[in-house]
Amino acid sequence: MSHNIFDHVTRARIVAERRILVFAISFLFLFSGCISPFNNENEITNAVEDNSPTIIVESVSDIFYGDYFYVSGVVSDELPSKSLVSISLSIPWGNYYEQPNEDGFWELSIDSLEPGEYNITFSVKDDAGHSSESITMEFVVFPPVENPVTLTLWRNEYWYEDDESISITGQISHNYLESCTLQFLYGDVVISNDEINFDVANGMFQIIIEPFGGEKNGSISALCGLFDISQISIDVSIIPLAPEVSDMDGDGIPDDFDDCQEGNSFSSSPTTDYDSDGCYDFSEDLDDDNDGVIDSIDRCPKGELNWTSTPISDKDSDGCIDSSEDEDDDDDTILDANDDCLDSPYGWTSSFLSDYDRDGCRDSDEDEDDDNDGIADDSDLCPKGVIGWSPSNTNDRDSDGCRDIDEDEDDDNDGILDTNDTCPQTLPNFEVNEFGCAEYEWDGDHDGIMDDMDQCDGTPTGLTVNEQGCADLDNDGVFANVDQCPDSPSRWSVDALGCALIQSPIPWHSSTYSSERFGKAGDFSFSTKYDGNWVFSTEWDGESTYLFIFLQSSSSYMNTIWNQNVGTLISGLPTNCHIFFGSYDSDWQSDIDAMDNRVNSYKNGLSSENQIWIESNVHFVYQQAGSIGGGIGTVISSWSQFYYGIDRFQQWREIGSLYNWAKTWTSDPDYRFDYLAKEPQMWNAEFPVEMRRHDPAVTVVDLWVSQRHTGGWGGGHKSFANGTFPNSTAMLSFNTLEVFMHHGCSERRDRYQKTDGSWGGCHEWDYDQRLNICQEAGNHSTCGDEFVRYITTYGREGRWLTDVSSYLFMLKDGGLQEFRYGGANGGWLNISIYLSTWDDDGMRPTSAEYAFSGGTFRGEYNNQSLYKRSHNLSIPSGTDKVVISSVVTGHGFGKDDANCAEFCNHEHRFSMNGEDAQEDFPMAGNGSVSSDREGCAKETDTGTVANQKGSWPYGRAGWCPGQDVKPWIWDISSWVDWSGGPNLLQYQGLYNGVNYVPQNEQSSGTNQDIRVTSYIVYYENISSSNVSSQMIKSKEKPIVYKPDNSIIKLDLEILIREEYCPEEDE
Repeated sequence: MSHNIFDHVTRARIVAERRILVFAISFLFLFSGCISPFNNENEITNAVEDNSPTIIVESVSDIFYGDYFYVSGVVSDELPSKSLVSISLSIPWGNYYEQPNEDGFWELSIDSLEPGEYNITFSVKDDAGHSSESITMEFVVFPPVENPVTLTLWRNEYWYEDDESISITGQISHNYLESCTLQFLYGDVVISNDEINFDVANGMFQIIIEPFGGEKNGSISALCGLFDISQISIDVSIIPLAPEVSDMDGDGIPDDFDDCQEGNSFSSSPTTDYDSDGCYDFSEDLDDDNDGVIDSIDRCPKGELNWTSTPISDKDSDGCIDSSEDEDDDDDTILDANDDCLDSPYGWTSSFLSDYDRDGCRDSDEDEDDDNDGIADDSDLCPKGVIGWSPSNTNDRDSDGCRDIDEDEDDDNDGILDTNDTCPQTLPNFEVNEFGCAEYEWDGDHDGIMDDMDQCDGTPTGLTVNEQGCADLDNDGVFANVDQCPDSPSRWSVDALGCALIQSPIPWHSSTYSSERFGKAGDFSFSTKYDGNWVFSTEWDGESTYLFIFLQSSSSYMNTIWNQNVGTLISGLPTNCHIFFGSYDSDWQSDIDAMDNRVNSYKNGLSSENQIWIESNVHFVYQQAGSIGGGIGTVISSWSQFYYGIDRFQQWREIGSLYNWAKTWTSDPDYRFDYLAKEPQMWNAEFPVEMRRHDPAVTVVDLWVSQRHTGGWGGGHKSFANGTFPNSTAMLSFNTLEVFMHHGCSERRDRYQKTDGSWGGCHEWDYDQRLNICQEAGNHSTCGDEFVRYITTYGREGRWLTDVSSYLFMLKDGGLQEFRYGGANGGWLNISIYLSTWDDDGMRPTSAEYAFSGGTFRGEYNNQSLYKRSHNLSIPSGTDKVVISSVVTGHGFGKDDANCAEFCNHEHRFSMNGEDAQEDFPMAGNGSVSSDREGCAKETDTGTVANQKGSWPYGRAGWCPGQDVKPWIWDISSWVDWSGGPNLLQYQGLYNGVNYVPQNEQSSGTNQDIRVTSYIVYYENISSSNVSSQMIKSKEKPIVYKPDNSIIKLDLEILIREEYCPEEDE
């Protein structure tokens, strides 16, 4: 969805409407005879009198402080482009001058106007010195709306101990925090604004008061406002602390911690009160070590403290904790050190009859290898055979569980008795002849290496192998006998073992833990129903993600979600995700047992492979969630949420909104349990994005590093940064250009509402934001070339890696380059350029022409008189390849039957010389196919940010909220007439294959907008001077470069106009 769902009118639309009006006026002049559209060079005419020029000015509009003031008009004269328009404002800035174009059209934008009433006067003078009459108009710049300042303190009373300094913290809320000043007054002491730690980015402040004696009262005041000043003050008290501690029975245990507050009079010590519960062990305490097992039946009556005997921690309920005290956990008389079945059922004793090999596993139902020879009973031809031996290929060649020397009559189990077997040591499962011998000479995979020497059986036919019979199966340069990662991804460098960086586990982070969002998760443990005491650091494998879900039945929201189909949730989880179900409830055990039954019911309908995965990856927390300590306990206390996550970087991850934006029927749930699976999908997608910069083959150029982009529609809309690139020779060696972008939230948190009603964390809307490159470093008027387009999230962070290799021509000179980031959503920026070379065919993009822009999708999108829809290619000499590189997104909806242009599949067709290609957006839907209400929700594993705070799931035309917009690339080299004939490229925007005319369009608020940035990019083959394969279809050579075949530069004028009116995503 978009911001304009609340009918916010963007400046971009206002400018577009004004331009249409001006074009209409010009059109009227043309055909009313004011301006002649034709010129016959062969016709002899009389000299035309040079009349004074005339000027028409579009009515000016009032604006608010911080907005751009825009005005335009038309000049009528014999040579309007030779005239000069003078614009004078009633301020001491002097005059502005604009030169009309050939049609007489001119325009002006001014920013940074202070509030007030203005007069503006217009006139024009032509090249003959003739002047028009002046036109004067009035407009008003209204001051901004400034809400009264609010001041929030975490508390109003502060206690301190002697010689202790006091810290007072709080937050100011105001539209313009930079205008605010703070003051703290207590007694005759004043702490001014300069002495207060005040963050103007979020309004947070801290006041440090040095130690003093006694009690004092004071007040904190804040004053804010650019034009409308408001002030607020709050009183505070500073009081010395004097605590009292009560111990009624005088045993040394405070009453708050004494289980026998009025008990015997004694002094608590480890000998008189082992568990320090305030109860006298010799007469009052029936459970000295407080483990839940009374002393009379406790085999460890003074055992370890701070644990409770449960079937999980103390299987035989003997009062000795299994993990450290009990040497026979299941009480079967076999010590744990020798017991292969520590979890045997309680109540049986091992003997020769019940436990043949005395391994602590009951033969009748537990022991699958009764004689402990390493051969399972169902495969053991001698299941209760000789004890005390271990089968090997020398004493049990056929691995049948019968010792060759005295039990087995066919040692290699080839069907030939040993007395008749010429080869009694044939390896198992080999086909033998009548003499009992296998054909070791066979080369089963026909790779030229005999099977007895072949380390890689089954090598596909046609591949080159090494001396070990192994091929390079994944084409990473490492043969399979060494390659520990035979499925290495393309475009990643590998190490000596054939593994890419993203295939290596992330090591455990052993220090500096934090409970903050994106903080490193510290160690923790808890009891589980089937996995014992689950310890995070022990289970960490560096490849998994972790999702924790806790029920709180008193919450109708969580109770409803918890009871949805758990199978749908589990089926959406990535294979590297571990999911944990727990409960905050007092009857947590019944909650977890019930969920266990639901999961088990779902599991029974799956394949054996999927059942194994569930048994390994689905866990049940078998203790009350509020009692969990360690890292996750701290996070639970701090966040107070129902679900938490840990990604592959060992970072705590906040879970987004589970709201069902794609809800179709009233019976559909308002919130989706299965949307929790979208989070680990997103974490996995982020992993290679974050790891890319660490690939040894990647050259990194950082632009923004943890820098704040202010955002908004005023001066903070744009941020600038420089990057220094390798020289032009080095730049020519790269064929891959990627842009890393991390748009971080304030406080590194999702958007949330604070207790005072204000909002914190991330931005609210899904805005179109762009990274542009400047043609000249230091000259911000040249920063009009779009580099990457992003659609920001609804209220969450985003990170993306965008391949824009076709734009390498923009960086071919290397050296210092300046970039501009523009967008209304503020946040922390980390933007870097990654340069690399992969699968090099020698082709490099060396130049380009800007071909097409978009427009309003309302019936005249393909009108050549309104928009450029054809482009004549000027192919440079030496070109070997030509491609279209196009970025297209549709915006605006709900104004016509087709819901264009955001939620309709408009087709973008390019054609030339009888060839054509088309980019479209099927998930947006058209006249015969409905839009996919969850089109974007299906993209979380490829980069879309999951579970955003707005209508993120809907499929859109060319984009998803919380994702980069990747260029559409189409090779048109085979379309080109290389013999020097015309190469006129045509572009159309269609719907259902025809020109789009809105049906039942609303008369107001129409904003069907298609935003297009389309280049024709020319490549040269730097590795060969030969004609490329794309030219083979033509017998003629490429056209020779001529001076008039200049490359068309990007239309900066259009982009600069757009910058005056920042676009807001609908």
